Amino acid sequence: MLTSLREIVKLSSHRVGAVRQGVTLVLKKQLMVIAFCFLSIGQGAIADSSQSDINFFKAPIDYWGEKKSQKPEKSKPEIVKDNKEESKRESETFSWKQHLDPNNKEFFREGTHMPPEPFIELVRNPNDENIRNWFKYIELKNKLAQRLQERLAEYAKEQQGTLSDKERNLLARKIDNVPKARLDIKRYRFRLYVDSGCPYCKKMLGTMADLSSQGFFVEVHQIDANSEKLRGSPVVVTKANPTDVKRHNITAVPLLLIGDMKSNTVFRLNGFQTVQSIFASLRT
Repeated sequence: MLTSLREIVKLSSHRVGAVRQGVTLVLKKQLMVIAFCFLSIGQGAIADSSQSDINFFKAPIDYWGEKKSQKPEKSKPEIVKDNKEESKRESETFSWKQHLDPNNKEFFREGTHMPPEPFIELVRNPNDENIRNWFKYIELKNKLAQRLQERLAEYAKEQQGTLSDKERNLLARKIDNVPKARLDIKRYRFRLYVDSGCPYCKKMLGTMADLSSQGFFVEVHQIDANSEKLRGSPVVVTKANPTDVKRHNITAVPLLLIGDMKSNTVFRLNGFQTVQSIFASLRT
């Protein structure tokens, strides 16, 4: 009985030892698996780091300042297209408002010619006071023009010995360009016949504008039908009456008819004329 008990204890001890060995073997295997996993992860990280060539600095550190500092690159400014001018052109449209308002100066503009302010005021308000002031204005201009002309002539005579030929010629032209004074604006009336294809006719429009600015009554009639070529004339141009063209026997242009209201006479001047040449012809 005692022997059997000892054998049972001995057998139990062997079994306990076998269990311990089994548990120890299992733990060792698990530790080996865990160690293998960590080892694989570490090797992969090392391999990745060696392949990507990790570099914490973009360039080697210059400890001694041997390299010159590089200037930072200037970024080119972004060009932004300005559409203000384009939108302005699109929004601009012709306005008739200032050309349909007699109180606006642009209403009286004929091309590059702008009549004198007194004339504009007279046309706007042709009352008795403005008409009287208009005649006073013309008379005063004539007096000043006469005084200037006389003084220039006196100066040319006084300095005749000291002036060069160039200076004398220049002074003579200045004297000729001064409008003749004391002209009776109520005595004469001027009617000009022109053709749009005639270059001298277009020059005569300037002469008519000068006469108008001095207060004379002027009218311009076009014998052809092409009114587009005379657009922008400094004076108003109207279509000529064929009956008048035939009655005055107009065969060449420019033709200027001058009516002398004092003597009831009509003078004819052909070709280009200046204000000075017109009145020089009237005096002869």
